[in-house]
Amino acid sequence: MGFQMNLALRTLSLVLIGLILCCSVFADIVILKDGFILQGTVKRESVTEFDPVSKEPVIIPKGFYMVDDGARRIYFNPNLVRTLDKRDPIQEERWIHSKAIYIPNGKGAPPFWAEVEATDWDSKWERTLKYRSPVGLVGVFQHISNLSSYSIRVDAASKFVWSSMYLTQELGSKKVISLIKSHPDFQNTDKVKPEEMASRRFKLVDFLAQAGWFEDSEKELKSLAKDLPEHKDRTDKAQEVIESLRGRERLEKIKRIIGAGRLSEARKLLDSFPMAEAKDKVLTEIQSLQSKLEKALEQFLLAQKNLVYLSSALSEKKSDPVLIKAVDNLQKIITEESIDRLDAFLSISKQKNNDGSTGTLGELEKAASLAISGWVMGNSSADPNPISAKRLWLTRTFIIDFIKAENSQKRKGAFDAFLNKYPSAKAEEVGQVLLQTILPIDSKPTGKVIEKELTSGKSSGAKYSIRYPVDANPNRLYPLLVVFPGTNESVDSMLEKWAPFADEYGFILLGYHWQIGGIGYAFSDKEHFAVLDMLRDARLNSPVDPDKVFLFGYEQGASVAFDLGLSHPDQFAGVIPMSSTILDMFIEKYWRNGQYLPFYVVNGDRSGDTNLKTRQLFTNWMPRGYPSIWSQYKGRGVEFFSAEIPFICDWMRGKSRVFPMNQLGSDGGGSILGNEFQSTRFCDNQFYWIGSDTINENRLNYPQTWKQNLQPASFFAKSDVATNTVTIKTYGMKNFYLLFGKNSKGESQIDFDKPVSVTSNLISKWNGKVTPSLDTLMETFLETGDRKNHVYAKVLIKP
Repeated sequence: MGFQMNLALRTLSLVLIGLILCCSVFADIVILKDGFILQGTVKRESVTEFDPVSKEPVIIPKGFYMVDDGARRIYFNPNLVRTLDKRDPIQEERWIHSKAIYIPNGKGAPPFWAEVEATDWDSKWERTLKYRSPVGLVGVFQHISNLSSYSIRVDAASKFVWSSMYLTQELGSKKVISLIKSHPDFQNTDKVKPEEMASRRFKLVDFLAQAGWFEDSEKELKSLAKDLPEHKDRTDKAQEVIESLRGRERLEKIKRIIGAGRLSEARKLLDSFPMAEAKDKVLTEIQSLQSKLEKALEQFLLAQKNLVYLSSALSEKKSDPVLIKAVDNLQKIITEESIDRLDAFLSISKQKNNDGSTGTLGELEKAASLAISGWVMGNSSADPNPISAKRLWLTRTFIIDFIKAENSQKRKGAFDAFLNKYPSAKAEEVGQVLLQTILPIDSKPTGKVIEKELTSGKSSGAKYSIRYPVDANPNRLYPLLVVFPGTNESVDSMLEKWAPFADEYGFILLGYHWQIGGIGYAFSDKEHFAVLDMLRDARLNSPVDPDKVFLFGYEQGASVAFDLGLSHPDQFAGVIPMSSTILDMFIEKYWRNGQYLPFYVVNGDRSGDTNLKTRQLFTNWMPRGYPSIWSQYKGRGVEFFSAEIPFICDWMRGKSRVFPMNQLGSDGGGSILGNEFQSTRFCDNQFYWIGSDTINENRLNYPQTWKQNLQPASFFAKSDVATNTVTIKTYGMKNFYLLFGKNSKGESQIDFDKPVSVTSNLISKWNGKVTPSLDTLMETFLETGDRKNHVYAKVLIKP
């Protein structure tokens, strides 16, 4: 279950005949501007000071805002909040397993760097844990003292004063049920009154339902009903409640499947939806979804039918082969999700079907032109002119040939052939066609990991693994999650952890084959080029949405994600570092580069030095309104927090890459108050639409000879379309370049029809008209694989 939905379900109050199923301990609901939901108690950190007169302690709010959900502190920027709903706290079902723990001269546990060994939890709710720390191997006995449907408190029973919190989902239903049934409440029950025993068993049913484990809850309820038939009314009511909750969960899963593009499966699930679970609003939503999906399918089948007929009629009347081939191809690449792009074509086809006429060749070609131009450019740009439609389709063919060309000579041949046919081809129109041109996948996606080899770029010959969602539609774009595993873990193992979520939420998984263990990540140019080449190859040859590329890393892999994200923020929609082990050098220098790039940072507050450095990072980010959150587990160390993944997937759903065209950073005049983009490494030389190939040597830093006090080169840029001026502030470079074009929203820095004035460091440096270049568009597309942000011109300027 997606945890955003799980949290929503947990806010319901459900009556189980005398028992109130209080589904959440959470008091407040925070909805961020991107739609992500935080639930818990809203707090702010504070400090204690003493009144100089009364000498009494005074608590003063100071520090980060957070949502405390019991197991975690989720730090957030209040500027990112859309709404806050304050509520009274509600109590959830829980089991207490008290144990007198006395630790003379107890001290805090050393930082937790890595789990070495952990026994299973026994019937006394205890285990032995061994972990690696700065002081060596640490062993400790642990005891579960509090087990609720949402979180678990674990206390050290020896050596240390140490409590740690787990999300109940981390243990899984099987282990949790086993623990509860070994609780004293379920032992030696001969003298327990029947009513009390029934209450305890109903409590277990409630608990499992609150945790979202509806099948287990229903199983326990059926057993209870069989053993205690005198409580039939109560069990029947409980069954209704469980069915209602499970129906809501089932519906939300179907919505996620629809969002992943698996419409056929969604229809099957809606048609087989259990009627006992389809009640009230759920039933209404089911009917609405069924109606929308059926209409989309009806339009899709109608479009295919009309395209088949149109192809036959065009062939019969000896129409242009390009139009016939285009119509044949449309039959294969149209999708239900984007069928509205063919509205104009379907409308005219319907008119012809109604009057029963076949149509003249001219009428048929107009219909074909509406289909081709509507699909390529969007229904609002559908054009019945066959000449325009043919040009658009041949543009699409050129783009595919350009991508698939085996070498630069063949690529040049494709480019020259296209220009010979259309010498006045405009970069803007080719860019529009580029948005809708997707290379077909070689075979039907089955959910298996595929190994690929880079055939071009600086890292030619390197290998990476890619996994498409099950039943992925090759004619739609998908988000991409690039994963970096921790020390001694394989890429494929990390892909396997994410695979179920990739299928349900609909995103492609990708992992690069280098060994992060051994000597570790080197923060080198070579490593950056390898990842960027891999990303470029995936964008070019797979249905990747460039506006929805995310990085995830665990442990050392988290440091890789941090470094890549902050070094190339214009390439990603979000970064998710989990339990990072290194947060210095370039990461420490580049914190300003995260001003438009959202981070979802996860760690434990017992992870030692990296937890302190994470706090320092957010101390820089929070006052400046950077779009990041920090999920911190209480009493935990460097661990893989598996129960966080559903939260992360929900966070990713609301994210698209931010690519600002009017301003990059803010000018601090070289002081610490600014938000200029920073570069101190050759491979980190471009940010959005400004870059430099000539950063001064005295601004460059190297991991082997790191100089902490060395100041990076910096970039600030601002454009004004109204006056067609660009203002630049740069430090530490010989020259810089500007990339003029359009982002995926159609926004540009300038008006290409008017002269442009560029001022650098208060001095006028360049004046002239910028002419969009098809050659520049295609070359930059080939270099990056980015089909959504188009570069029409590159202007080199010396400060």
